[in-house]
Amino acid sequence: MAGIWIPRAHRYGDESMNRLYVDPSIPRFTREELVREMDERFGFSDGAFRKYQELGLVAAPHADHRWAEGRPGSDLGLWSDHDRQMLVAVLDLRERHRRELGGQLELSKLGNFVVWSWAYWDGYVRIDQVRRAARTWVAPQLGGSQGRARSRSRMSQLSRQVVDRVAAPNIRLRDRKAMAEKICDRLWANDLQGLLDLVADLKRIIDPDGIDRRVGIGEYTADAAIQIEGLYKKHLGAQAVLATTSSLADDDWLLARRLMQESWAGYLVDQPQLAAMSGDPTFFAEPTISYQVAESTSTLLFSLGAILFQRTAN
Repeated sequence: MAGIWIPRAHRYGDESMNRLYVDPSIPRFTREELVREMDERFGFSDGAFRKYQELGLVAAPHADHRWAEGRPGSDLGLWSDHDRQMLVAVLDLRERHRRELGGQLELSKLGNFVVWSWAYWDGYVRIDQVRRAARTWVAPQLGGSQGRARSRSRMSQLSRQVVDRVAAPNIRLRDRKAMAEKICDRLWANDLQGLLDLVADLKRIIDPDGIDRRVGIGEYTADAAIQIEGLYKKHLGAQAVLATTSSLADDDWLLARRLMQESWAGYLVDQPQLAAMSGDPTFFAEPTISYQVAESTSTLLFSLGAILFQRTAN
């Protein structure tokens, strides 16, 4: 994720990771208390808090009461210390981006950070927050109600990147562009079946000489069908994340997280040899935390899409 700071050793702002363990399910803080602290530290308003909560950048409140001196009980809606620390991490990331790089960090990238924290770090971010944070990342790319509207030119650019990455060296530029536009047309129209129908066209781009050319190395090779299926699964996952009535149960999200973690563990072991064999560092990037963060929500979409794809096949 170029141009985005990653918290050092994933500290929550200036909170030490060596502190005593606090059960993340225990509610302790009211919204007013959190807003007051975040305003003092980051200039964060109550209106921004409510907006961030809607986008999954702040956890939803726990439905619980807290007794306090001088009153019989507090209103519904308290946050745990873990919720508080996650909010500090999000705002610290936003602040350091502004201070070091200038400008506002896109809300979608803050959503991506929440997804990464849930998927690879501590697992205490609740799934209802991850659902909203993932939507915040996906929406600007696929036409959601918040953030930027989706851009046909951006989708065309992404399609070109896919085609250029897999095309044989002797494929003409105009043929690459034509293939990318076919992919873009299907994605833009949410025509998933039409996307699957492009396997033969992409095969001519990958293997124009009929020599069974594939993309990748060893177990990580892929032909046209696998490439298209991967695009299909990712788009399927994106649609499910944005859907008003989700087809994804909590267990699906937990399974997707496990698939992501297992995939990353395998990549850590295999990447050095794969990069050396391929001769193309863009195919097998170094498995840094920055790379892991950058790819986290995209990988989540693929994992969710693979679960839905398998369910349909069965």
